[in-house]
Amino acid sequence: MYLGIDVGAASTNIVILDENKKLLRKRYLMTEGDPIESVKKGLLDIAKGIEDLVEVQGVGVTGSGRYFVAISSVPMW
Repeated sequence: MYLGIDVGAASTNIVILDENKKLLRKRYLMTEGDPIESVKKGLLDIAKGIEDLVEVQGVGVTGSGRYFVAISSVPMW
């Protein structure tokens, strides 16, 4: 599975895709001036109920907050 994270100034979007690029889950939340907390909250939310089923093969991070997330130690779940 693949994880996509878009961290913008206003909103954060997180998606999980399967190996065939099928969208399995998506989450949209407000960044609220704290991109790291926004990503943490989104990851915990998107993983609820599927923690044991997800083995992430790759991650892509885009948006204005991508550098904040890249240098922080954001736990997956």
